[in-house]
Amino acid sequence: MSHGNLLYPYINYKVAILAHASIGTFLSHYGWNSVLESTAHGVPVVAWPLNAQVLEEWGSCVELCRGNAPDSPALERERVAEVVEMVIGSMEMAAKTRQCVKKIQEMIAPALEDGGSSMNTLKEFFALLTLRDRTMPMKL
Repeated sequence: MSHGNLLYPYINYKVAILAHASIGTFLSHYGWNSVLESTAHGVPVVAWPLNAQVLEEWGSCVELCRGNAPDSPALERERVAEVVEMVIGSMEMAAKTRQCVKKIQEMIAPALEDGGSSMNTLKEFFALLTLRDRTMPMKL
């Protein structure tokens, strides 16, 4: 049985893209990984939220639309263009959003460093997976 990393290449590409200087914003459903990865790279987000309320309150997110329920209004290209312009354009809101995400980036940076709380938790998680793999192999 192979223990390959199916998602590993995707994660590497996503992080490399977010780290690129030409990236002005990131369209996201705003799950926790997207929050962490985009903010860690100082990239403001255009959110199609599942979890955007907190980030809107922080000023690092502009909501694109809400949910995917049948009664949700249709997402139109004009709305996408408007929101992206709000985040990466030359308007005052774009500058404020970038300032907010930069401040949050600086606040979370220690957690992502070696020895930081997020990295320690991730290492503990992988250690548990390794232990589980040795004691109870997962059957597919």
